[in-house]
Amino acid sequence: MSESVSAEPTSNPPVSTRVITEVAAAKGESPMDMQPPPYDAIDPSALNALFTHITASQNGTVTFTYNGCTVTVTSSGQVAVQPPTE
Repeated sequence: MSESVSAEPTSNPPVSTRVITEVAAAKGESPMDMQPPPYDAIDPSALNALFTHITASQNGTVTFTYNGCTVTVTSSGQVAVQPPTE
């Protein structure tokens, strides 16, 4: 049974970097070795922009699939990764 991986928001690094790191951890891979490369699957600038100026009163999530994992980013900046089921 696979388990979700989750990262709490911090001031650094940006959300796109945390997504890549958490997906790599969920898959047991190095972020540098992931295929397809992250920038071929997601637009890091757009993802970061969505979560740059969020206020406490704004709610929402973005969910997408990357490298076989389901990734959810919340308005609070939390990154949750559900690895693929085998």
